[in-house]
Amino acid sequence: MRTSTFLIGTRWEERFVVLTNIGLLYFADPHQAPLDLFPVLDCEIVKVHPSEVKGNECTFKLVYLTKNVTFQCSNGAELANWLLQI
Repeated sequence: MRTSTFLIGTRWEERFVVLTNIGLLYFADPHQAPLDLFPVLDCEIVKVHPSEVKGNECTFKLVYLTKNVTFQCSNGAELANWLLQI
């Protein structure tokens, strides 16, 4: 998952993600409470152009009203599976 802050800039962070009936729960540590819930019911799935993420063709963004989250997959099969499940 890619995050952005004013002081640090943009960086990728590995997260454990669970798709539930209410949205995506994502965790820094699966043994701790979730960091956030991302609603997927009314979100838009956007394919990210490789030039925006240093050539990786397996990147997509979920956009929901005031929040968005970007995911980078390791290969096309993983990307297809994510998109199918969401």
